[in-house]
Amino acid sequence: MTTQYYDTAETTARLLSRIVKNSGVEPTERVAKTLAELAKITADERRMLAEIAGEESEMQDLCDVVADRYVAGETNADELLQQLALKARITGKERRRASNQITFRTSRAAGSALKKLGDGMITDIFGPWCASAVRAVESGAPLVVEGGQAGVWEAVNWSRELTDWKEHVQKFEKAGLMTAGTARFAAVLRIGELREELDKVWAQVQDLRTRGYLTASDDPTFDPRRYRWARPDRLPDAENEYVHEALWLSQALVNGAEPCVRTAHEAIARQPVS
Repeated sequence: MTTQYYDTAETTARLLSRIVKNSGVEPTERVAKTLAELAKITADERRMLAEIAGEESEMQDLCDVVADRYVAGETNADELLQQLALKARITGKERRRASNQITFRTSRAAGSALKKLGDGMITDIFGPWCASAVRAVESGAPLVVEGGQAGVWEAVNWSRELTDWKEHVQKFEKAGLMTAGTARFAAVLRIGELREELDKVWAQVQDLRTRGYLTASDDPTFDPRRYRWARPDRLPDAENEYVHEALWLSQALVNGAEPCVRTAHEAIARQPVS
């Protein structure tokens, strides 16, 4: 079930910018186009609101004239500002009403722009980020599984003794002095970080899907794990998923469960064959 509601235009613009920045993925043409469109909508909103706040111009019919034509693409911000400048004085109440209408319509325009990008956020941003993040650490999964939960605890205790375990590991790697124990500790900690990042991204994607920006399966028998795993049938015991997280994810990687971020179409089309 999806629920469509709109953030302010500025919030929507910041959301997509933050998603792109955090992913570290180079924006594709359609992502860059959406970013530019959101920036323009936000700038137009600011200009129109500034005009209302600056002069108490009469805008009795603003609610009917302003943003509906703007959203429909029948006019632009410059033309709207010219119309506003021609109006006579109005009361503060009318000005607030006009301001609310502008904000509502620009929020809707921004939401429509993000919804138009839609699943492109997965195929162009979230999906590539996930694939890259998994590739960077999956080779260490067998080491984590071999060490078991005792090895995970050792790695956590080891990291607490260091000011910066990442810097420590990098120095050893560059010097060619990595021991088997240090390599296992590093693998545990890196996979633990990956799990935290995956959980955050999966939660954000689910929020976008719930709000109607991303497509969703309406099949009541659909397994939602398919959005997050290529082979959910290869996942370890779910009881340990949030108890022994680094070990559990390592077992999932070794088993070939393949963490991912998929569109509804991809998740349905690539169902594993029994």
